[in-house]
Amino acid sequence: MPAAVGGFAVQFAKRAGAVVIATASARSTDTVRSNGADQIIDYTSTTLSAAITEPLDVVLSLVMASEPRHGRTGEHGPTGRGHGDHRDGSQV
Repeated sequence: MPAAVGGFAVQFAKRAGAVVIATASARSTDTVRSNGADQIIDYTSTTLSAAITEPLDVVLSLVMASEPRHGRTGEHGPTGRGHGDHRDGSQV
């Protein structure tokens, strides 16, 4: 189920004009790229923290992770006005 939701999220974000960075295993790379991801991070060989060095406007996490996330979860836009978690990236 998360793969289907993730695929929809990638397509939705791409259609909205976003640059999409997605995480996937090596075996799923072709599928994720065909959904529209601009960059794919292989979560089996690197962490999101190691791969992303710049702040992001939106982070959509479909699974709970123990590592810190970059950006604001569930929010839209660089101002952080919207819904979701209103803590900054260092607190999430």
